[in-house]
Amino acid sequence: MAEIPIIAVLLVIGLLAVVVGITIFSTRFTRTTSDFYVAGEEISVFQNASAISGDYLSAASFLGVAGAVFLNGFDGILYAYGFFLGYVLLLMFIAGQLKKFGEYTIPDFVEGRFHTKTGRLIAIVCVIMISLFYAAPQMLGVGNVLGLLLGIPYTAAVIGAGVVITLYVAFGGMKGTTLNQVIQFWVLFTAMGLLTVIAFGKGFSYSEILQTLSTRSGEITLPGGITQMFNGAEWTSPNGWLSFKDTMSLLIALCFGTAGLPHILVRFYTNPSGAKAKWTVIGVLILIGSFYIISPYVGTAMRYIMVEKSHLLKEYMANALAKNGKNLAVPISAFIFGGQTLLGITIAGAVAAVLSTVSGLLMSLTSALGHDLYTSLINPDASEEQQVKVAKGSTLIMGAIVTTLGVAVQGQQIAVLVGLAFALAASTFFPILALGIWWKRATTKGAIAGMLTGLLSSFILIFLKDAFPPILQFNNPAMLTMALAIVVNVGVSLVDGKIPADVNDFMELVHGPEEEAA
Repeated sequence: MAEIPIIAVLLVIGLLAVVVGITIFSTRFTRTTSDFYVAGEEISVFQNASAISGDYLSAASFLGVAGAVFLNGFDGILYAYGFFLGYVLLLMFIAGQLKKFGEYTIPDFVEGRFHTKTGRLIAIVCVIMISLFYAAPQMLGVGNVLGLLLGIPYTAAVIGAGVVITLYVAFGGMKGTTLNQVIQFWVLFTAMGLLTVIAFGKGFSYSEILQTLSTRSGEITLPGGITQMFNGAEWTSPNGWLSFKDTMSLLIALCFGTAGLPHILVRFYTNPSGAKAKWTVIGVLILIGSFYIISPYVGTAMRYIMVEKSHLLKEYMANALAKNGKNLAVPISAFIFGGQTLLGITIAGAVAAVLSTVSGLLMSLTSALGHDLYTSLINPDASEEQQVKVAKGSTLIMGAIVTTLGVAVQGQQIAVLVGLAFALAASTFFPILALGIWWKRATTKGAIAGMLTGLLSSFILIFLKDAFPPILQFNNPAMLTMALAIVVNVGVSLVDGKIPADVNDFMELVHGPEEEAA
């Protein structure tokens, strides 16, 4: 890791070349708004499952899950549980119904279900807030990785990545974005899979590692004289890394926030049918489930090396793990198990994870500005040509904003932004989707009040949490903010009582057989 292997440089350059090639290829398929926003609803189950998985498995997942297990042991697996269970909720309650509704975006759903321009506008604000806060750490990640890889300043790395992503979304639309995300997913999945297979092949048995680590306790000495305390009994069992309150709130944010992320939800509109939307979710469950099974193993193996085989570490590796183990456990383990070749593949996987996620977020931001705001509220009579031009222009605008945000957060602690993104998604979109799809008595006023409650309470309880008593202070406030949003939505709906006149038609559409929803 002292020197970046040439194979990493070549792989990343090759990945970027593929991105450019796919974008050029996809421009011929991006002529209408349907082409741009949902790829003409012609994406196959395999393509969509791979693209959604790539969209979701960001650098935080690629590096962070194994890193969290490396640092916190059993408790680190909470992230994998939450991410996976979120897709189970999607499969059971949202995916097929959302596709049958047949529009492009979540603000479309809000207006179509509740007949409210105000609700659409609030939903647009939520999409923008969630996507920007989720994009910030991704741009920080790509800036650090590319800066290290190519030896260029952080700002130049972020701007370069931002330009590439913006251009391939603007000119390739959903078709180009999807095809790129398919490639990027299989790059990152292959990297993690190879790392796991090679480690296991070298005798790192999961059960034996856990058994050994559970019996170790005391001070460990690393190369260079670095010392750390390790308690194996705590590391291999639930030990209260977070309080019970914060553990539950984190799981709620990850589960229900996943089911409310706009850049994930919009992908179910790209399937040609509701049945295929459900099969897509099943495919995603298999792919990300496999990823979240193997990635904790990598973190466990790295912890075993640090405790039992520290002689395999070079001094700079030990120092890096001691300072930033959560982000560097994966690349360092790749170097130990597979040398520069596997390290190069792993770095390419990290870059692929960032590119895939940011492109999906940019697609959501573009939809919010170009489709939800311009076409639906400002100029409903816009021609197809005007709409496509505005969509591409919106991509350039939002790409510039995302890139600027990435430059601005250099060196910042942005975990709070990730938490806010999931808390916002869980507190704004999940309640309105779940109640809108499954509860006939949900009303327009209830929907608006619920979204506003979720939006405002999330901001207040994250940025002003020190002003509240300890019982109301959360690392992630989703448990409280989502509950408030649901209670307000239900309460206002019951008091209001003005149920949309076409609610029965809507329910028949989203819950009826596929042929009735055509």
